[in-house]
Amino acid sequence: MSCLTAVSNFAALFEVNVWVARRQQHVKDSLRADDAVNLWSLIQSDELSGQAREWNEEIIQAREMQQTSLSKRIVRLRAMFKWTVEFVATTAKGSCLAVDGNIYPLNPTDEDKNLLYLWNNVFFSYGKDSNNIYQELGGDRAAHVNTANDLKGIDAFNKIDVTGIYTVGTVIVDYRGRRVVAQNVIPGLLRRSQSQEGLIKHGSADLGKTVSYCREFGKLLEEPAEKLRLKKHKVLNEKDEAVDMHLSADCKGIHGTDGRYYLIDLWHLFPPDVNFLDVPRITKCPVEESVPNSSDEDDKDDKLEEKEFPPFTFPRHKHRVHVLRPELISNFVRVRYFRYLKIAALQMAESQKVSHESKQSNADHVADEESDKAGPSNCNKELQEDASPPSVEDEKASVETGETHSSKELGEPAAAREEAPSVEAAHDNGFVTDEQADDTSKTESVLETCHSGQHSPDCSEPSSDSSTLPEVEGEEKIGRDVPEKEPLPPEQEKVNGEVVDFASDLLSESGGGEVNCAKEAKKKKFKFVTASEQGTLHSNDPQTEEALQAAAKLAGSSSENEFSILFNPDVYGTARTADSEEVTMADRLLVQEAADHILQDVIPKLIKGMESYTFVPTDGIALSILMQSRGINMRYLGKITSIVAANRQLAHIFQICVLEMIARGVKHVFRRYLHEASLQTTGSVVAHLLNCLLGSCDSSQSPVMADEQLYGSSKPKKKKSRKRGSGKPQQHNDKISSGAGVSGTVLNAVTRASLWQEVIDDACSYFGYPIDQCSNCQAAVDRYGFRRMSLLRLVCKKLGFQILLRDYDLANKKQPPFTDDDILDVVPIVKHVCPTAGDTSALCEGAQARMHAGQYAEALGILFEAMNIYQQVYGAIHEDLASVFRMLARIHFLMDDLPQAISFQKKAAIVFERALGVDHPDTIVAYVHLGLYCHSAGQISIALRLMYRARYLTLLLYGEGHPDLATFDVWYCLAWS
Repeated sequence: MSCLTAVSNFAALFEVNVWVARRQQHVKDSLRADDAVNLWSLIQSDELSGQAREWNEEIIQAREMQQTSLSKRIVRLRAMFKWTVEFVATTAKGSCLAVDGNIYPLNPTDEDKNLLYLWNNVFFSYGKDSNNIYQELGGDRAAHVNTANDLKGIDAFNKIDVTGIYTVGTVIVDYRGRRVVAQNVIPGLLRRSQSQEGLIKHGSADLGKTVSYCREFGKLLEEPAEKLRLKKHKVLNEKDEAVDMHLSADCKGIHGTDGRYYLIDLWHLFPPDVNFLDVPRITKCPVEESVPNSSDEDDKDDKLEEKEFPPFTFPRHKHRVHVLRPELISNFVRVRYFRYLKIAALQMAESQKVSHESKQSNADHVADEESDKAGPSNCNKELQEDASPPSVEDEKASVETGETHSSKELGEPAAAREEAPSVEAAHDNGFVTDEQADDTSKTESVLETCHSGQHSPDCSEPSSDSSTLPEVEGEEKIGRDVPEKEPLPPEQEKVNGEVVDFASDLLSESGGGEVNCAKEAKKKKFKFVTASEQGTLHSNDPQTEEALQAAAKLAGSSSENEFSILFNPDVYGTARTADSEEVTMADRLLVQEAADHILQDVIPKLIKGMESYTFVPTDGIALSILMQSRGINMRYLGKITSIVAANRQLAHIFQICVLEMIARGVKHVFRRYLHEASLQTTGSVVAHLLNCLLGSCDSSQSPVMADEQLYGSSKPKKKKSRKRGSGKPQQHNDKISSGAGVSGTVLNAVTRASLWQEVIDDACSYFGYPIDQCSNCQAAVDRYGFRRMSLLRLVCKKLGFQILLRDYDLANKKQPPFTDDDILDVVPIVKHVCPTAGDTSALCEGAQARMHAGQYAEALGILFEAMNIYQQVYGAIHEDLASVFRMLARIHFLMDDLPQAISFQKKAAIVFERALGVDHPDTIVAYVHLGLYCHSAGQISIALRLMYRARYLTLLLYGEGHPDLATFDVWYCLAWS
């Protein structure tokens, strides 16, 4: 481990939040004094004066590059990724300058939350309700949440990669308690007034009170709306006229001066989450819930064990802008698609059975009439013929029809002797997707899809195991050649390993099954529509087509003629819908079923995986990644906590959930105090809040919060009242003068008990789980068993605090643990959208399929190609490249090539350190795998050092009692034996 690889010399492209650091040694610099007094040297942009970058034109030119070949797609992705890295760095710097007051605003006379900034051709604004637009939805809190929802909408819209319409480059920066939204400038936007007519060409800027419609926008939005599974609907404008909307009415369309069409405010792109809204529930008709010829015995193996989960009441937040995640939408549509296939198979089987019975009854009726006309003589003759042995032709006919001689002798009717067609027989008819293709054909289909440039609209991150289709609980397995309830490998399902993305589209999951199904459909004269076109099945036979349409209706399709799941995002919005009452109720029912899908299917699967130790998160960060990859919003954390609280097997999950809820409550409370603090007092405010949160000192006031620290060397003198007879002195202003922010009276009144009361109340009101009231940190530690250092780490990473690397005596009851000098910096927390390499994702999925099939040489060739593409697009430091290194190391380990396995795993560990951080869960897993490979190669001392490091980091993240610690201890015994 002494020699480092070449990747260790590269720096990370995106800044990693380091929450502990060493104090930098002071170096003499003669120019520092000049920089301190020269304001222009601080606020000047990275570019020379007069050469500001055209961010909008650069990203549009990159998106408009050709994609006809793999090399051209690589050049396009590299240009987009380079723009993203530079734009994120610029916006992070500009946001800090804006919050610190080093940039002059465009509207200095307005209120603080309404200030707008323009720096380096980037537009900055605060995540507040500046124009009082969101008063009906929650005001400033709704505007704060909408910024994150807007970023999700931009990410989903960019992934479908449509032409003719563009989004705005957006970065969210949380710094010193403020949320700053940075965007590139749309040509012509700053030259117009906000109230000028013609600014919004499509959509509504006032929550549906006035709605604009543009025919050109409507045509351009047809394709992306279908790929995003959004329904075309009608809303009423201010003149009570019905206008068509493909997206939500709150999504605004702007026609720039450059002739291009832009979309902004995509926060309402997805349907709402009715579980957190005060809306009446719709009861579904029992007829629609029933599935013909379906029995519980058929689905017994696929259904989860019924458990009595404790009752839970969802909280009501201060805003009403809850939307579902795109991963959940894809998962819900996939489950509905399998239900459609199942019902279609049963419908076809029933139809074939009825058709056969009718034909057989007609044949028997004709035979009876002929026997009646023939008379008794003919009857005797027929009896003699029946008694004679069957001829060769009769035997051949009986074999072709499936009837045996013994069955004929028994005299059973043909309809009773012939069994009804099963689901497998219906699959042979060519209208059920063939998923029994082997891994080789599946990989070839993935590679063909990669080189042709065709991707499913819902494909996102590379899945850890795309060779096995995830099981759909409660649905029958149709045409799957996999063992029942076969779990995925632990290192691929664990969140600390490669997180499985259940939001992949059916096209990427089924692999070559779609090609085989198309061939079968061609033989049987069926028309198979690909998964990107909602996976609808058609037939030239009228009876079969009628059965397929009935199956689509029973599966909950939005269309009466085909399978299509489309959501109306405005069904519970502020815009007035113009659809009929029946259509509106159907749209609301579909949105309600999507929200119920979280409670009835997704969360039970997650709990089941935790019980089987398939999912073993180590901290709140890993838990949030695990939940969000399955479409579960973090607001459901209280629901999950209530389920795992009564399960002793999941005590470690319960502790992680409680610690994450408390940390998020601390983030909400600290944000309010930091918002009012000035730049000069930020360190003192942070130190005082951390002392009240984690310290054991009974003193209500920290020494660093003395009046000399807040007001200067001299206290503000109390002025006597000028009025005679008044003995009361005149009270000075509670806020510090010259914009100092937080007053000493208010902040010094914050004690351990009051701060913990605020934190617990905020966490309980937001998540809905009743956390026990704790007056200090020690009481919370004794009640729930987490470590103070784990809470400190989560709080620092969520708020951007950077503290000094030293030993902190958090249990000292005489002196506060934190001082002003311990707070080194407050760094910005940046959220952005990063372009992904879809071609490489397909290659990684194909390599995993071949690796599971034992074709290691072919898997290595595919992975080397994926590694080259990643290095050309991302460079040397990226978490996706580290995942490829880890897969290469695993294959070499399976091939008993230990030197190569150690080399690639060492690269993976270094890249994970640079890209994600030293204490990230994926980095810990990289240490563990590297230790195992070194142990197998006989490097026992290096393996023990790596295992000790992984164990130490696990103790830092969680503490004693985590299941992974037992695994580490077993490995220690094996290493020493």
